[in-house]
Amino acid sequence: MSLRLDRLNSQLKKDIASIITYEIGDPRLGLVSVTSVKITPDLKFAKVFVSIFGKEKDESMKILKSAAGFIRNKLAHSMKIKTVPELTFVLDEGMEHAEKINKIIESFEGGNKDAQKD
Repeated sequence: MSLRLDRLNSQLKKDIASIITYEIGDPRLGLVSVTSVKITPDLKFAKVFVSIFGKEKDESMKILKSAAGFIRNKLAHSMKIKTVPELTFVLDEGMEHAEKINKIIESFEGGNKDAQKD
């Protein structure tokens, strides 16, 4: 991936996170964290990977998808690129998966500590 795409991904991630946090005032929205952004080489489309904590994930995803135009409009005013990409929100379940794996590992470690005491 080119350096320009890397910079755009990073800037989009920061700006989208800020817009979601400070400008979308929907109380039904859970705690949203933008984990990464992947923009296509032609700069027309971007996948925004989000992790959602707390409230109903499906409801939060619906809110984000319906706010995509609003977020894109805000980006158009803040970014210095000719065309702002169309945004697609994708639920990133990597954090939840890591949490499950940590719990499994901890359960095995707990069993091994008891066995070592005998």
